[in-house]
Amino acid sequence: MQQADAIDVKSSVMVVAVTFLAGQSTFLLSRQIGSILKWEQVSSIAIQIAAGVLLGIILGVYTYHGERTEKYPGWRNELTNFHQGKDEEVTKDMLTGIIGGMADRCKEAFTTNDRKAGLLVWAYKLTAFAFFLNLCVLICQLCKWL
Repeated sequence: MQQADAIDVKSSVMVVAVTFLAGQSTFLLSRQIGSILKWEQVSSIAIQIAAGVLLGIILGVYTYHGERTEKYPGWRNELTNFHQGKDEEVTKDMLTGIIGGMADRCKEAFTTNDRKAGLLVWAYKLTAFAFFLNLCVLICQLCKWL
């Protein structure tokens, strides 16, 4: 699914951004900064951890349940016995079952992708806020404030 691929790519880019911000926060904490800025960086790190957890959930491997094609021959034999060899009825039932299974899998995939997209929005907001906090510290240090 294209939406799932786009979510995974965007999440991977966000992982890079969170990793960069974490490194930057670590560097800023190692410098001599005032207590207000130190607490700001501790907050930034906590926010980055939350964003990282969300991204980990998004990038987790999901198993989409559904019928397996290797079971089709056995299912066809059951339907053939049930319909006493009437190929039209067997074909009709198989097509109905296959199409129904495909629709169910699509619904499940869309539900999962919508949930992942919502988590990605929150991860983006958290990362943007952590970026803003780091930017404030950098500006304060540049201007020798606090």
